[in-house]
Amino acid sequence: MVFLDEEDGDEDEDEDEDEEKQEERLGDDTDVARNRRRTTALKEALQMIRVEQRSPSGEVFAFSSISMLLLELGQDLKSEDLKSDLLWEANACAVVYYLLEAYMVTLLQNSNVNALEGGRVFIMPKDLQLARKIRTKHS
Repeated sequence: MVFLDEEDGDEDEDEDEDEEKQEERLGDDTDVARNRRRTTALKEALQMIRVEQRSPSGEVFAFSSISMLLLELGQDLKSEDLKSDLLWEANACAVVYYLLEAYMVTLLQNSNVNALEGGRVFIMPKDLQLARKIRTKHS
């Protein structure tokens, strides 16, 4: 069994006061650190955007992934009358690709506007949902 002397108790109170003062000082430091992390995250995001904008292809999605998706849709849509899977021509795949790209770009632009109006820099799911609601009401 360990007994504390009265002197040890006084030291504990002094340590508690020191910890409180340190927490007050760290509160300011954590705000500075949080702002640094936020600015570095923004810089990294902007750098990624610039790299993507400089890319020569200009494609938002990989064309092969869209064609694979269309092939899977053709397999799922196979009816009883058809004995084989639906096949897509290259031109049809290109049309679906460009329509999907245009839809996604406008959806992300609208959700970005929603985020900026909400006072945020990053897009959140609620911004995408609102952009989809607005788009369906106008069309």
